[in-house]
Amino acid sequence: KRQLHGRLHAARTVVDRGCRVGLHINPIIQYRGWEEDYTSLVGQMMALFSPEEITFISMAVASFTRPVVREIRHRGGESKALQMPLVEDPKGKLTYPEATRIEMYSTLYRAMQPWHGKVFIYLCMETESVWQTVLGGTTPIAKELERIFHRRR
Repeated sequence: KRQLHGRLHAARTVVDRGCRVGLHINPIIQYRGWEEDYTSLVGQMMALFSPEEITFISMAVASFTRPVVREIRHRGGESKALQMPLVEDPKGKLTYPEATRIEMYSTLYRAMQPWHGKVFIYLCMETESVWQTVLGGTTPIAKELERIFHRRR
């Protein structure tokens, strides 16, 4: 938590010097108490920054490539990362099932409610159906993202 606190305050320093920042909540990991921890993180972000200082907020859940899974298994030890239910996504990575991803993104998105319509919030590397369910819209194509980011500078 100390490292996260330091990163948020480093971003605050950048904003105080006249720049806007993008905030990435990545990876979102499911564990006992994740809802409270990530909701608290969103609260800290909203306490430190105004919407005008943020270019975008992106969210992404944990995902693993097959080589990373092999390496985790090879190292053994106490890692619980692979004890969660994982499914293959369209790109071949292992991630949470869709219902779990929707729950996780929705929890954070609800916590960001005061910033809806003021800060561009998007789901990084996510499927169309998850975008639709969580954000009520479709995945912006690359040109649209460029337009949004350019407008927010």
